[in-house]
Amino acid sequence: MPSVSPHLGSITPQWRANPQSIIERKPVGVVAGGKGHEYEYEPKTSLWFTDNETVVATIVTREGEGKPKLSRHDSSGESLPLHLRAVFFDATSGKVKATPDWPVQSRAASIVAAHDGKIVAQTGSELILYSADLRELKRLKLPSLDGSGWGAQFRLSGHPSPTAKKILFTTGAAPTATWIWVDTDSLQVLRSWSGGNTGRITISDSKIATTTCPTRSDNCDPRIVVSEPGAGWQTLVRIADPRHRPYTQFVDDDLVFLLVRSPTGLVATLVRIGGKEILTENISRSCEWGGIYPSSSGQRVVVPSCKLKGHIEALDMGGYDELEKILVYDAPFRGQSYTLEVKGAKIKERTLLAVSPDGSKLAILSKESLYCFQLPH
Repeated sequence: MPSVSPHLGSITPQWRANPQSIIERKPVGVVAGGKGHEYEYEPKTSLWFTDNETVVATIVTREGEGKPKLSRHDSSGESLPLHLRAVFFDATSGKVKATPDWPVQSRAASIVAAHDGKIVAQTGSELILYSADLRELKRLKLPSLDGSGWGAQFRLSGHPSPTAKKILFTTGAAPTATWIWVDTDSLQVLRSWSGGNTGRITISDSKIATTTCPTRSDNCDPRIVVSEPGAGWQTLVRIADPRHRPYTQFVDDDLVFLLVRSPTGLVATLVRIGGKEILTENISRSCEWGGIYPSSSGQRVVVPSCKLKGHIEALDMGGYDELEKILVYDAPFRGQSYTLEVKGAKIKERTLLAVSPDGSKLAILSKESLYCFQLPH
């Protein structure tokens, strides 16, 4: 299939904000490791469009820290409750619309799904569904694992579908994993089962795709496989280079977008369920922290492209990725629609991206800075 020559251009932020300064609280880092060997990592953040006109960013804070400072004589800092702090912005103007905060049980709390104004927050041991006006609608306590409960950090990781109407929660417990399939509108567990531990996971509203051989065994056949929840796996594509696992992302129920490393560089591939390729083209480079970001409508896919900065091989300095371009693909996905150079923002490391449901806006959360861009149509 002939590729489409992309429109070349540039984008600058429509607006920029600092959610942390609005909240006036310092985020707490995620803690992991065994007793006596705990490590504090970067704070957990999340970024979502709740609809075409609203974007929300979250951090976890410890109540009583930052401004205003409170005097507490009867409790230590460690006993102060954790809160999930959210800032809702008007996606066009950057005006703050709401700043709710919710008590949570985990430093890894975040928003894990959002659509049509509604959001689902993972607070630790529970999921909470909120309406568009931030009223609590329902709570779901997820099953405990191996008798110990899962709320301490990293017990379950959530994988939302592009529409955010379904979430798959999985554990990394070897040699098998617990899989929990949740409907976000009803906040019900539709199915749970035990299955083999796998690699990178992506889901649609009805299917799961993952990579095999998570431990990179010499006796394993690396593939990307697809199934319906709890059903048997079918091969989608085989992985030619097991040292470089592709990024995979459902665009809709029938399409999976892949970023595959090849001898000639990085290849963007769009594959129908059943294995038929409808798009294959070389791209310059993706980002180590980046991936593939579809709009919930299934009509647009955004791929960030980075440039390696600060790398000095002679001094064994690894360098860092800085966002350079945004690659845009539009249905019917015959090739790149736009290649957009990012100007007016130095975006690197610890970065989250979100695309509005209609694909018209792109939000990027990089450390303390939130940027919102208008994408061409």
